[in-house]
Amino acid sequence: MEDSFVIEWSASQKAFHLHKASEMLERNLSNLISSRNSDFVPILSFYSLTKANQALSDLNKKVMADGNLNLRELQHVLLYLLNN
Repeated sequence: MEDSFVIEWSASQKAFHLHKASEMLERNLSNLISSRNSDFVPILSFYSLTKANQALSDLNKKVMADGNLNLRELQHVLLYLLNN
């Protein structure tokens, strides 16, 4: 079975991250077992690494202006990505 890819948002790092879904689940289970907190929030999932990388690039270019999260632009990018 092929892995899917997940884009996560970290509020503490003010950054998007791309991971294999299996790695995200493994990390989340490890955090749960170890009672560690994590602020990584999955926001998008892809079956194609190419599409995931393009989405990550779009998010970083259009949403992270001056190191700050532009919520209005995030909404536009997410709607575009979800509809294509």
